[in-house]
Amino acid sequence: MQDRQRLNRGSIVVAALELIGELGLDGFSMRRLAQRLEVQSPALYWHFRSREELLGEAAEVVIMGAGMGPPEVGESWQGWMRRRAFGYRQSLLAQRDGARIVAGARGASVGMVQLFNDEVEALAGFGFSPMSAMQTIAVITHFVSGFVLKEQTEAEGAGRDPAGAQASMQTFIGTASPAVVEAFAAGANPVSERVFTAGVEMIIAGTSLHLRSSQ
Repeated sequence: MQDRQRLNRGSIVVAALELIGELGLDGFSMRRLAQRLEVQSPALYWHFRSREELLGEAAEVVIMGAGMGPPEVGESWQGWMRRRAFGYRQSLLAQRDGARIVAGARGASVGMVQLFNDEVEALAGFGFSPMSAMQTIAVITHFVSGFVLKEQTEAEGAGRDPAGAQASMQTFIGTASPAVVEAFAAGANPVSERVFTAGVEMIIAGTSLHLRSSQ
């Protein structure tokens, strides 16, 4: 009973994210988390029915840290999309395996659903149909999640085997066409801030065209 009184869902989630930050998602387990908190594993299951439920709440903490929600007063939908995309990316990057944690989450809390409702309603105010609003939110969200997943996966691999990562890149460049070599020389790393920014702008440009044609 003492363990149950000392713990709460919030403190468990914070400890879980810290542990993932140290060990990575693959190294995380309820047993190790219980050891970190100096409790028996059953004490955790009093608060969370499963590892998946705990990670789902951890994913919500990561997502909410990105400042989700509708555009601010006077903010254009384009400015909102940029802010949302870059804020979401930074929130995912701030947590080791952040993209994997979010990608594996199932379901959403009432608070997250309300923020999504507010975003759809706000875009409708800019002339989006409900369907196009939902599609736009999904596209920008999935783009950011996928991009960060690639970033974190490559960073993790390079951290484990930096020499191997460098050799692989040199092999790739050695067999690349002159056009690809020129692109790399100009800074066109497929996983970079520059490419991420270009992707966000392409989505915004495509959304603008779609919005004009639908109107």
